[in-house]
Amino acid sequence: MGEVLSQTQFEEALELAPDERFAYFLRESKESGIIWSLAQGDGLVILGTEEDASYVLLFSHAEFAEAWFTEENPLEEDADLVAMSRENWANGILPELAEEKLTMMVMPGQNDEGTIIDPLELAKLLHDDDKDAA
Repeated sequence: MGEVLSQTQFEEALELAPDERFAYFLRESKESGIIWSLAQGDGLVILGTEEDASYVLLFSHAEFAEAWFTEENPLEEDADLVAMSRENWANGILPELAEEKLTMMVMPGQNDEGTIIDPLELAKLLHDDDKDAA
């Protein structure tokens, strides 16, 4: 599901600054119509600690999600990568996550958090981006 990135495309995107990776995420998810995250059972994986904000990870391609998890930051055994439509995220999932007071972490890199954004703000950007295409 979605375009498979070449190693060069993948490495170049990982080297981008967080704000550039966020723009890349918007552009790529618009093109593919897909946003990747992690699920566990019937829900999304929520990361964070009680002291910090809780967040859900979002990626433009499965390869970025797979690369984010390392020995120091392992993927839970029963978690799976899931691809859902951008429309479903914008119209359903993000508003629900906002009600739960969660935050989105978009395209984290190996050494940074990526872009932290409110779910409703991201939904608005996804909608606005789609309007621009019409």
